[in-house]
Amino acid sequence: MKYVIAVADPVNERGLDILRGAPEFEVVAVPGKPDELTKVLPRAQALLVRSETKVTDAMMGQAPLLRVIGRAGMGVDNIDVEAATRRGIAVMNTPGGNTVSAAEHAIALLMALVRRIPWAAESMRRGEWDRKKFGGSELRGKVLGLVGLGRIGSHVANVARALGMDVLAHDPYLRSVALLVFVSGVAGTLLDYVFKAQVAGSVPAGRCWCCPATAWITCWSPWER
Repeated sequence: MKYVIAVADPVNERGLDILRGAPEFEVVAVPGKPDELTKVLPRAQALLVRSETKVTDAMMGQAPLLRVIGRAGMGVDNIDVEAATRRGIAVMNTPGGNTVSAAEHAIALLMALVRRIPWAAESMRRGEWDRKKFGGSELRGKVLGLVGLGRIGSHVANVARALGMDVLAHDPYLRSVALLVFVSGVAGTLLDYVFKAQVAGSVPAGRCWCCPATAWITCWSPWER
């Protein structure tokens, strides 16, 4: 007996080749073909998606043999997890899949900011050449503050430290300086730095986007901590 894996969204062929190499699996790739997906669902034991396909309760109802839904990515917001749980279907994802890419993207944006690359590029498109205006500055020796020190935050911290930056961080699950240093070698806690700097009048109060569990840290006024 072969287990049928329905692939509803585009997935790298190298990954699919690993599944195809297992004699007990039959991989049926139908990305962008909802009609073909409907035909294969009744005999599928596994469903592999990315972010395009919305896995609803109705779709699961078309797959009586379905036992696992794999999300090739981090979030599972396009999958009705409650419905899957009721039906005894396991939902899996790959939370670390984009850690390096997201961290490198953050560092790339940081470099573009301090080097004023977007503004310099726009200036050149207008036929201008003003090197003094877009000189930028170095990251080495500067302080980087990170809110959240999970997989991505920790990798950003490691790359930033390799560039010679001093890293301060806050994470509600790593409240002590010892833990922060142990996890990623950061120099100290971000909120203590902001608190002291605001008292000295050098850092204005600011806000950032957070999840509900960390929303309290968006109030950086030292008098409201």
